[in-house]
Amino acid sequence: MKAHPLLILASFLSMTYLQSAIKTCFFIPPKNWVYCDQKSAEKKETIAFVSPKKLKTITPTIAYDIKPNSVSANDYVKSALKLLNQDRNHTCISLGSLQIDSHHAELLQIDQKMPIGKVTLLQLVIFDQDTVHILSAPTLESDFHRYDSDILETFKSAQLISSPLDVLNHAPLLRSKLSSAMDSFCSTAKQFQSTPLKLYKNALISESKQIESILLNDCKEYGTYFPILTINYLNDYVQNLSPTPDVVQNENN
Repeated sequence: MKAHPLLILASFLSMTYLQSAIKTCFFIPPKNWVYCDQKSAEKKETIAFVSPKKLKTITPTIAYDIKPNSVSANDYVKSALKLLNQDRNHTCISLGSLQIDSHHAELLQIDQKMPIGKVTLLQLVIFDQDTVHILSAPTLESDFHRYDSDILETFKSAQLISSPLDVLNHAPLLRSKLSSAMDSFCSTAKQFQSTPLKLYKNALISESKQIESILLNDCKEYGTYFPILTINYLNDYVQNLSPTPDVVQNENN
């Protein structure tokens, strides 16, 4: 069976938000929405999913980003409202607060006048110590009624996690199954890190097959982001292993 493109672990992709102790946000994108590589204004990678129905102007999108934060939720919202509402092209309102697990969150609506028309942006801001996790979903105002329920369902699915396995806490058998496969992968990565690069890659691809099967067959209800999140988590582990001179030398040749 041909390996799923998300599961070619030897590509060694790495997401910066998984390279620290900061939690990440899991969410279930709307059905059939497609994962999209994006770069933010700060040139860092941003997780995004787009509607399969591409429009001429703005294709509905749900993007996830993390930003540092040093103020309370109340002050954050006040600052956002003040900053955006002083621009005549923007209108920002608070739609209220909610709890995401044990974390405080705020729901904002930002309307912006643009040459292509009026754009409505729904934004879920989740507060976690000195960090905010932001889900942003822009649509044309004229299209908003067609996508608002899907966007809000995705927002309601959000949870902050330290590991992809946290998503499966309510499914202990599946969690144990995936955990065992991930442990085996990490053990193999560590065992083969001193071998030539080709052998190293082959070992990881071989180990990834069980993970591929679990993600694609047993985890469908967790949406298309869950496999990506899991693979990025494992690739982060690989990236943090110190390569030996033999591996580096073979990689450069």
